[in-house]
Amino acid sequence: MNRATARISTIVTAVLLAALTAVVFDTVRAVANQSNTGRLLAGYAVAWTLFAAAMRAVRKAPARAATALVLAGPAALAPTALAAPPRTSGPIDSPAHSPGVPTRLAPDHKIRSRNSQHFQ
Repeated sequence: MNRATARISTIVTAVLLAALTAVVFDTVRAVANQSNTGRLLAGYAVAWTLFAAAMRAVRKAPARAATALVLAGPAALAPTALAAPPRTSGPIDSPAHSPGVPTRLAPDHKIRSRNSQHFQ
């Protein structure tokens, strides 16, 4: 592999990584307060396409540059994915509303201590 091809592969991978970061940021922020599943699915599709292209491009980059780019990917995407609060914060999404999860005891059920009349 000549130097020009290696340099182009490194630049292409870096640009794809930047585009992936921007798409994830935009998708997370756009659907944070809305239930727009079409926008979310489109964002996921674009993000996965960019990820696949970046994976293909990084294979042609030199080992040192590829290592740096592979380590830079998660470092760039982790804070980007936290750009908005989680969407599952409503009461319907709590584990108590899930089937098969035991609910809390009613307030009139009291845990008896060993000193109570029940154990004497």
